[in-house]
Amino acid sequence: EQWQPNSEKGDATWEPQFLLKPYVLKGGGTILYAPPKEFKSYISMLIAQSVNSGCNLLGECMYTNSLFVNLERSPSSVRGRLARVNRALGLAPDSELHMFHARGRSLRSLEAPLARYIAQQNIEFGVLDSLSRTGSGSLIKDEDINPIIDILNRLFPSWLAIAHTPRASSDHPYGGIFWDAGADLLLQLKTQKKGEHKIGLSLTVSSANDIALPPPTLFEADFSEGFSFHHTSTRHYPDLAGIKSLVMAEDILLYLQGLDTGCATATQVFTELGYNRANVASLFSKDPRFTLVRKSPKGAFYGPASTPQKALDNTPPL
Repeated sequence: EQWQPNSEKGDATWEPQFLLKPYVLKGGGTILYAPPKEFKSYISMLIAQSVNSGCNLLGECMYTNSLFVNLERSPSSVRGRLARVNRALGLAPDSELHMFHARGRSLRSLEAPLARYIAQQNIEFGVLDSLSRTGSGSLIKDEDINPIIDILNRLFPSWLAIAHTPRASSDHPYGGIFWDAGADLLLQLKTQKKGEHKIGLSLTVSSANDIALPPPTLFEADFSEGFSFHHTSTRHYPDLAGIKSLVMAEDILLYLQGLDTGCATATQVFTELGYNRANVASLFSKDPRFTLVRKSPKGAFYGPASTPQKALDNTPPL
């Protein structure tokens, strides 16, 4: 049979490899998330064609045959975007990218034809636009999320999928925490407009397996003469400097202030808000806006620095 347990040795030579460093792990899945209308489709196509063509504009790249799955837009509009992306990457406008257009169809219903095309064309990397169009329910329950991750893992050795964010917060994908568990990388996109034609973009790996979190990278998209895309700095887009940690801290402070106890553990914050638990624990221990309220067998409880200690349970302090 295909699936059989066996005894394995550890591989001391193994190191994580990237299709596009640091955004796409070879053999892994990435979820790119941002609010609606925040340039996610352009970024995902830039990533798809970068990997497909071996272009290093966004980062160090490993050439890999790639497929863009479009569940959102008309084929003609996507082809128009591809021409712009090609120019931005220094390619001929009519350079090709494998595409699968199925606007209005669910990912589950497309698995069989996708699998056939992927096998025929030797596709190793897939980009899905988007998770909200997969036809898998509310995207909150485990039974909505896990089947989507399973399909992506069955179809593609490596993949990236677009997710929207909830209205209340732009710092995690909309839906349950199993998006975080199912993806190897969570990639947060933030934008800042500059005039009529320019947009600054911050790409931040907010959660990752097997690698340390890299610093954010800033780019500028310029629509003044067609479309161009290049690296930039916080000097040109100051609103993107430190925006992730600022928003996360403020979001957690509001959450804590709304609790009857006024405090919570890093695990509780992860469960309720979706922020990476290690990042929350680091924020609690280092940011002066938070203070340790009490330790118990349930964990270390933190609250806003001005919050007095409140009774959490009947467990004596450690």
